[in-house]
Amino acid sequence: MNPGKESGSDSTADNANRMQIDQTTYQDLSIFSAEEEYSVFHRLNRTRTDAGKLRLHRLYLEPFQNATEIRSTQAIIRMVMDVLPGWPQQVTNGTLLVLEKFLDYNLDPLPAHADLFNSQVYRLLHAPDFSMVRFSLTHFRDFVAGMRRSLELLDKAHPPAKLGAILARVRQLMNHAELDELACRPAGKPFSVQDTVRYGHFLYEKFRHQAGELMDLHAQLDAWYGMATAHVEFGLAFPDIEDGPEPFIHAEGLYHILLPKPVPYGISMATNSNFIFLTGANMAGKSTFIKSIGLAVFLAHIGMGVPAA
Repeated sequence: MNPGKESGSDSTADNANRMQIDQTTYQDLSIFSAEEEYSVFHRLNRTRTDAGKLRLHRLYLEPFQNATEIRSTQAIIRMVMDVLPGWPQQVTNGTLLVLEKFLDYNLDPLPAHADLFNSQVYRLLHAPDFSMVRFSLTHFRDFVAGMRRSLELLDKAHPPAKLGAILARVRQLMNHAELDELACRPAGKPFSVQDTVRYGHFLYEKFRHQAGELMDLHAQLDAWYGMATAHVEFGLAFPDIEDGPEPFIHAEGLYHILLPKPVPYGISMATNSNFIFLTGANMAGKSTFIKSIGLAVFLAHIGMGVPAA
């Protein structure tokens, strides 16, 4: 498909694939809706966290404006699809909520030297804060292990530039002995008093801002995970984006993603065949047909697969 060039723009490959969409079109295509059963976004959202959902929402609001960005996102989604069976499941929305609360918590200062004496004193004199640290560390361990697993799955030769930059930053942020220890720590293993104070001091005093950035990077990975999961679940197809100055679209087995039992269509339009007579009785599916085409073009522009054969 080639969505065509903007009126008055030049005919370069990038401008040829620009997409113009306004709020009315978002509403007409039911991309967002307060009623979830009528929302394309809700239908296709398979993110695991609120932060990932917000990042995915942003992607829907900012369709890509050139073929290079579309193809890059398609490549990223394909990479995530390849590793979906091994995708870490321990990073949940609850995990991130606990960490956010801990990082914003007004914690009494933890001793820098977590010997047995200092650790026991802190536990006795600051019991509520000690309990907060110990509880939060369990979730931090899950988060670190999940990020390490994601890095192992995706850190392959020559990833797309956007994914490569995120993985490089994750690798840099996680380059700490304490994080290596936590990632290798068995899930559910209780933290001793000394471990609680030592890792708590590291997280709260030394890694606090980096942890926030790492959580933000996870949101982007979660958005791509949600897109890949939806692609597999709904059997979507990646469209071929062809560069050129003239618009065209060709699809087989195109259907509307919100219908429980859709009827697939075929559509082919180009400059030499750009007019269609659409006839039929009321409620025969004419509007659904038109919206199916619009949704396919929109989903293609965010790098998603489209509902078609």
